[in-house]
Amino acid sequence: MFQRISDVVPDGTRDELLRLVRTRRDWVTIHWLDDANFQGVIHLRTPIARAVRNGNDALAMYSLSVWLADGPKVFRPSPLQAEALSQVELRLALADYEQPFQAVLVDLPPGFGPFLSVLVAKVHGVLVCSLFSEGNRDDVVTVVSTKGTLEAAVNSVEPGISAEATAHAVAALRVAVNSCLALANYPHTVEFLYPKEAERDARLAKEPTERGRRAASRVHPQLATLDREVKLHRCEGRTGSEPTGREVASHWRRGHWAMVACGEGRSQRRRVFRASVLVRADKAVGASTTVYRS
Repeated sequence: MFQRISDVVPDGTRDELLRLVRTRRDWVTIHWLDDANFQGVIHLRTPIARAVRNGNDALAMYSLSVWLADGPKVFRPSPLQAEALSQVELRLALADYEQPFQAVLVDLPPGFGPFLSVLVAKVHGVLVCSLFSEGNRDDVVTVVSTKGTLEAAVNSVEPGISAEATAHAVAALRVAVNSCLALANYPHTVEFLYPKEAERDARLAKEPTERGRRAASRVHPQLATLDREVKLHRCEGRTGSEPTGREVASHWRRGHWAMVACGEGRSQRRRVFRASVLVRADKAVGASTTVYRS
């Protein structure tokens, strides 16, 4: 579970990322080589450049800097919410996607293999998803551009990782991107994860001392929480029809996001959420791993 900024980025790297983004907000930009390939261009001198191997790495570092500079937002889906959101397909184009903050860290519950959290950032016209693991041993970065659906993109994680890790990555990406869509579409609140620490540093920052300077430079994570009445999945028990003697096991029926016509002359479009359904919830024991497509 996410506790501190250092869980995601070491203190030294954090300070350098904050320096870069505060010096120049767009310290990394994209140079497109063709419709599908790009380079990340770093505009400031920084030791971080030595660790950047490709455009994905550059955008991942840039996304982290934006997340830090804007007041790091964290969302924690419950295990049941995460299981439900992993069963919701992202049948949306990037143009129809929206998230409430430019960068959000989705803190995953146990069950997603090596992945502990996902940073989702919408920057420079693309969606950057960075999957973090314990000790950053199995991190994965994937970038969604304008072609195809989000679902196709999350199923195309970087090559070279095992089939098992790919399955975990796809599920984690679904949870993360669906969480951002849920935050954009439903009422939510944002509060400091550690309010007493934030209040203390706000008070100390007024001092014209070294202690005050350090307090002013610290960033404090903020926890985003959906309002309690939001339903991210439905349950389906026994039907009202006559029993046939056939019993089905509890399973998830996939949900999805869709764009529907609306307004005068049906000339406008709006995003709707068709929740995943836990079929025969009365027979569920723990989380179901069986998926039936609707």
